Amino acid sequence: MVDYHHIDKSVWNDFANCSPDTWLFHRSELIDLCELMGQKNLSFGIMKNGRLVFICPTFLNTRWMLRNLLRLKVFSSGLGAAGLAFAPGLSERKKLRLWETASGHLADLARRHQALCFDFIHAPLSDRALPPQRGFINPFAMFGLCHGRMYGYDSCLSYPDIDSVIDLQKDEGTIFKTMSKSCRYSISKAQNNGLIFCVNPEDSAENFSQIHHLTYARTGASLISPWFFTYIEKEIHSRGFGDFFFAGHPEGKRVACLMALTYKQKANYYAGGSLEEFHFLEPNYFLQWQAIQYYKAQNYLYYEIGPYFPYLPKDSKMFGIGTFKRKFGGTQMDLWRGTLVFNKTQYIFVFSLLGILNNLMYAKKGA
Repeated sequence: MVDYHHIDKSVWNDFANCSPDTWLFHRSELIDLCELMGQKNLSFGIMKNGRLVFICPTFLNTRWMLRNLLRLKVFSSGLGAAGLAFAPGLSERKKLRLWETASGHLADLARRHQALCFDFIHAPLSDRALPPQRGFINPFAMFGLCHGRMYGYDSCLSYPDIDSVIDLQKDEGTIFKTMSKSCRYSISKAQNNGLIFCVNPEDSAENFSQIHHLTYARTGASLISPWFFTYIEKEIHSRGFGDFFFAGHPEGKRVACLMALTYKQKANYYAGGSLEEFHFLEPNYFLQWQAIQYYKAQNYLYYEIGPYFPYLPKDSKMFGIGTFKRKFGGTQMDLWRGTLVFNKTQYIFVFSLLGILNNLMYAKKGA
């Protein structure tokens, strides 16, 4: 068992490059970013005969619930889905042995840091999660893990998230036809409005941060610090792991932005924003379509537009974002999740309590 900080980053990233379970969020650049954001990094790997055969990005997070009356400590895999990852070519038996060792270490970490559970998410753009390697069975089931939370930390019902991934190996006409009628109309409208497409200009991080700030201030969501986008530009995009896209008004003003992360010939829509006064030009639809065309032209395999949440309340922000994503079609796949519980008594109490609060909340709405 080797702590992340004692593993050479080139060795760690070489493993991320070759494992069928990994994507960009497993690389050291994203793990270091989580540390810079204040998350306690407990990531580790397992070495066999001088070779790295397993890694587990692990971060300690604090969740405040019940209007900050209840504090929970939980483990997560960082900024994105970076679940368990094994070296290629290992048998199922060897994987189980590695998991026994890793789960024992996680239990020790949980006792030391009083963590309740670890919610794993398998990287949806990993080779194993996509055709032709994708199977019908959630790989976490092999380790006795399932998506155990009936309710989320905000007391809302916690159903499996559904991910939308566009197969860029299909021809462009087919991709366009699978989009909803309203989506195709909005794309055509944006093109007729004369919006200008721009990718990776010199001031990408600064421009993106400005539009992002105005977007999130309008919606009331939590703002991301400008240094985050500067780090992404200097440490991630400069290594060829992503792009900044902008939609410009015919008169020159940039009115919308999209940030994508890329790795292993697959792209992920990570963040975006737009100026409200230019929504009538449909710049968000325009940028998604331009990004799809851009990556298809570079022979990328998949474009993940991201998960959507059909079970959330229809008046919630996340439901609205999910509705926008669904319009672009693509293949719909369940995200593979698995929950490792360290304190079963507290776990049952907390999520039973959340269930009661959930029922009260909906009873009040229905009254």
